[in-house]
Amino acid sequence: MKIACIWEASLCFEYLKTYLLPKLGGQIPLVSSKNKNMEQKNKGGRPTKTLSEKRKYQVLLRLNTMEYYTLLGKAREASITRTEFLRQLITKAEVKARIKPEEMQLIRTVSGMANNINQIAHRLNAFGIYALNEDLNALKVLIHELIKRLKP
Repeated sequence: MKIACIWEASLCFEYLKTYLLPKLGGQIPLVSSKNKNMEQKNKGGRPTKTLSEKRKYQVLLRLNTMEYYTLLGKAREASITRTEFLRQLITKAEVKARIKPEEMQLIRTVSGMANNINQIAHRLNAFGIYALNEDLNALKVLIHELIKRLKP
C-alpha cells in the first residue's frame, strides 16, 4: 500500500484518511508502506522443490521414423507422455551387458566342438557304428548347456 505525500506538507492522504507524518529535514518524502499481514500470510501454492527433485539436465535423443513411432505407440498404450515413458525406461528397465570378446571367443570354440561332435556322429552312423552314438549325444547335450550358460 502506498502513501502519497506532497513535499513540504505535514499531511498525507490515503483512502479518504489523513495521516500526520513527522517532517524529515523540512521535507516529507514519498513513503511506501507494506501491509505486514500480507508478508506474514501464507500465500499457498506449490511447495518449492529440493535440488535433487529439480530436473535440470536435458538429453537430446535422435530417432529414425520407425523408432519414433514405436516410442509414440508404446507411450500412448501406457497412457503416459513420451518423456515420462522414457524416464520409466531409465529407472525400471534392465539392460543386458554385451558379450565380452573373451566370452565370444569361448562360445565360438565350444560351438566348433559341438559341430565336430555332430560330424563324427554323422560319419559313425553312415558306417553303421551305433555303439558310440549315445556317448556323443551326451557330449553334445553338455556342450549345448555350456553355450546356453555363456550366452546371456
